[in-house]
Amino acid sequence: LGAMRLNPLFGEKFVWETIRYFVEERGLRGIKLVSRADFYNPSNLKVMGPVLEAAGQYDITIVFHSGHPSRDIPSLQAYGARHYPNTRVVLAHMGLHDFVSDAIIACKELPNVFADMSQAWPYDIKAFVAKVGSEKLMYGSDAPCQSPLVEKTKVEECGFNDTQLEQIFYKNAQRIWGFDKK
Repeated sequence: LGAMRLNPLFGEKFVWETIRYFVEERGLRGIKLVSRADFYNPSNLKVMGPVLEAAGQYDITIVFHSGHPSRDIPSLQAYGARHYPNTRVVLAHMGLHDFVSDAIIACKELPNVFADMSQAWPYDIKAFVAKVGSEKLMYGSDAPCQSPLVEKTKVEECGFNDTQLEQIFYKNAQRIWGFDKK
């Protein structure tokens, strides 16, 4: 399943037209956002509102790069998710090590916010599952920047049971990204 890369600063009309095209014509199932690269604040609902609304309407997932100040912080990314509860939001990298607590709070408080563990440390992965649960965490490889085998091994080394591993490696992604949808 593919995801489009989108800059919401191009305006509401651009956002809706782009999402419509890539969902209806190309079959993409998500949107990747990197606020620090595109110079916007993800908690600015004037900028993010059209993206969050369109994603909810088209039933697609938004994945935020998270973990780099000053814009790619889970608490700022979760702000929009709080206002658009029908839109699924994934915090890639679990906020990295510096903002894993932010990711934990966001995922624990908001039913529509999830995380992937790519680039996270095993200690943080274990802490996340202990505090939030394995049903909110997905495997992420961050390939080609990271090694899929190394990222997989991090999860396997955490000592999770088979049910937790199945959730992290498959079931959660199936549910959040809609693998079973056409």
